[in-house]
Amino acid sequence: MNFIAVDLGNTRTKFGYFYGERIGFSEPDTVLVDDEVEALFDMLRLSDEPTEWRIARTLVGPLPVGQMFPRYGVELRHGDVPMDVSVEQPDKVGIDRLLAAFGAVEWRKSRGERNHFCTLVVDAGSAMTVDLVDPEGVFCGGAILPGLEVAATAVSTISPRLPKISIDALVSSCRFPGKNTEDAIAAGIIFGAVGAILHLHQNARTQFPNADIPIILTGGDAEKLYGCLADHFVPSQLIYLPHLVLSAIALTHQA
Repeated sequence: MNFIAVDLGNTRTKFGYFYGERIGFSEPDTVLVDDEVEALFDMLRLSDEPTEWRIARTLVGPLPVGQMFPRYGVELRHGDVPMDVSVEQPDKVGIDRLLAAFGAVEWRKSRGERNHFCTLVVDAGSAMTVDLVDPEGVFCGGAILPGLEVAATAVSTISPRLPKISIDALVSSCRFPGKNTEDAIAAGIIFGAVGAILHLHQNARTQFPNADIPIILTGGDAEKLYGCLADHFVPSQLIYLPHLVLSAIALTHQA
């Protein structure tokens, strides 16, 4: 049976198509975004294989998922993610955060690790979430920060003299000290995000001094942040998994 994972986020929807049965962590064979969904339906029309859908919805609104994807699939609930959670209100945790953390643990298991799953999981989307998984594989909560695009928009609303900087320009102009307004904004946003990740990673190491704590990056801006963080970590401690949430949704199908 084929499987489609749907990550219905605040600003975009991602579809991951997995061909055939899977065991353990795997990347989707095809990833489509937003209006590319028509290509997905074309694939389905050409396939004789039955297909199951699972949908993780971050987007909050009155439109039920069933109306958006008629006749297809199951909307995931917190109880569908097989992971222990240690926060004050587990049902209030965004399911995308929980899935990313679950996917990170399963990725480490797929690499042959069987104990000590302490991980910092960074999902760099509209909001940037930095979540901690403890050595036993328990979701411990984390931090929520403005994403790069949100931060750039917020700065531009302060004064007409502060321009809106595109995400690509943020990275290409990122230097300190900034010698003009644009470069100064880029330095503040990028180094602010990088500094927050580094500080939270150090905090996690203080809490678990004997644990190996890699950082796993995912989300739309993760690749950009990876380049800014790469000088601070050896490759085995900084991992970029662009489709982590889609892979985690597929893993709930196996559970």
